[in-house]
Formats: sequence, structure tokens, C-alpha cells
Amino acid sequence: MLARMGIVEALVAPSGFCFLLVAIGLILCVPARTRKAGAITLASAGVLLAIFSSGKTATLLMSPLEYQYPRVADNAPPARAIVVLAAYAADDPDLSLSDRANDSALYRVTEGVLLWQHCKDCVVIVTGSRMTTIVMSDLLSALGVPPENVQLDTDAANTSASAANMRKQLGQTPFYLVTSAGHMPRAMGVFEKAGMHPLPAPTDHKLPKTVAQAEWALRPFHLECSDLAVHERIGVWWYRMRGLI
Repeated sequence: MLARMGIVEALVAPSGFCFLLVAIGLILCVPARTRKAGAITLASAGVLLAIFSSGKTATLLMSPLEYQYPRVADNAPPARAIVVLAAYAADDPDLSLSDRANDSALYRVTEGVLLWQHCKDCVVIVTGSRMTTIVMSDLLSALGVPPENVQLDTDAANTSASAANMRKQLGQTPFYLVTSAGHMPRAMGVFEKAGMHPLPAPTDHKLPKTVAQAEWALRPFHLECSDLAVHERIGVWWYRMRGLI
């Protein structure tokens, strides 16, 4: 089921859908009788690619996700822990420690360190896949968080698994939840559904808050953000279907 969902998600994402249209268009261009349909399909793929590569479109899709949860207020209930959701990292000894984590992981680690500086009694828990959590925890320690304040949950393949594991460890204790802003709505929904009390600490905002602030320029980065927004919306829908949100 998860494999099928992955295929569907890849094809529904703007870049994947455009690629599918290109493939169909090229096939239709081979027989003479369907060449016109093939040309129309290829043109449609080009138009859609341009639309979803625009900063305006990407912001329209991403902004409602990234700015749904503002940063936790200074007068929020006292927290006992900082939960950092893992992103991606490669444990390559030929790379410097900062190069092993992707940009989302670096943002999340940085936010975790900043929160810890104001909550030095808090334990910082990194939850996710084993390799990524190890690299991110090493970064936390390298940036000043004492190793005794860092804990790992290396047995969480996805957000719902992280919530289940943290529920056993933290119960209803308020904690800071650190993840990328675009992923925060799904993460908050899952953790709250589990009966927990997360305090949102979003980071890694990729685009402006309003469409008016966004640029028209067509960039691969904007297409990536459009893909990410669709990915998150599908994730929220899938979690709701499973009763996880």
C-alpha cells in the first residue's frame, strides 16, 4: 500500500505529472494520426511546468502550510523537552559534519540549539531514521548542546511513528516540536491526535508569507516547493484517511 501511495504521489506532484505528460506526448507523436494530440500534450506539459515553476504559484501552494503555525510565543507553557524531527543526512566520513545533513536538517538542528539556549534544562530528542538522527545529534553536540542533554529515537520511519514513540516517553508533558514549517501542520496534527501537547517551533521557511511578496520568476527551486506542498497535502490527506490526524 505504501509503495502504491509513493507512486501515486510521484505522479500527482507537479514535476511528476509534467514528466508523465511529456512521456505521453512523445508516444503520441510517433504515429502520424496522433501527432497533433501529442503536440498538444507536450505543449500542455510545458505550460504546467512554467506555472508550477513560478514563485507565485509555489507560494500560493506553500504559504498556507508554512505560516499556519506561528513560532511558539515566549509566554508559552514551560516545556521539558525539545523534539526535533529528523530530515535527511548521509553518514559519509569524507564529508564535514555540516555537509552530511541536508538544508532542512541543518535548519532543524539550528532551531533546536536556539531553543535549548533558552531552556537548558530541556532534553533535546531527535527522532527519525537511525543514520539521520545520529548525524543531527552529532551536530547538536558540536554546536554546544551537552551530550547528556541529547537523546535519540532511531526507530521512527515516519511522523506518525515519531509521535507514537514520543507519546510513550513524554506523555502529556508540553514540549517544543521542531520541524520544517511546511511539514508543521501534519506534524502538529499527528502529535495532538496522539494526546500530546506540542508547542510549534517551525523553521526552514522556504517562501514569502503572501503571494504579493513572491516573485514571478521561473526557477527549479519554485518547482521543488510546489512538489513539496503537494507532498504535504497528500500526506495530510493520507493521515486523515488512516485516522492519524
